Amino acid sequence: MTRGRVVLLGVLVFLIGVLITMLPSVFAKAIAFAEGYGVPGAIPTTRNNPGDLTEYHGDGSIKTFASIESGWAALMHFLGLIKNGASVYYRPDMTIAEMSRIYTATEQTAWASNVAAYLRAHGSPDATVDSSISRWL
Repeated sequence: MTRGRVVLLGVLVFLIGVLITMLPSVFAKAIAFAEGYGVPGAIPTTRNNPGDLTEYHGDGSIKTFASIESGWAALMHFLGLIKNGASVYYRPDMTIAEMSRIYTATEQTAWASNVAAYLRAHGSPDATVDSSISRWL
């Protein structure tokens, strides 16, 4: 193999790795499902914000992202902070139900149930509201 092909192969492997980390995880998709993303007219859909994320240092209003890709990237970044123990409010060892009590101000039980239901339907048949989120981070 020539040096040029080795370099090209290395670049391709790197780019594939970057793309994989940018794809929404099943847990991010479960949160989006619980938030109503994809429903026509729903705030997460109209604002390109699948996580229904709010302004952290602002007035608490729901963020609007310029593209759906940037909305998914923000949700994945948020989940990465939890995974790495860098979140102020969330811990990787929390259950879905515990996370719901902080993540959403209303309908916490329904939110947790919807997240667990999505996870059960997408490869985790034993997911419950009492499951640790660390499994999907």
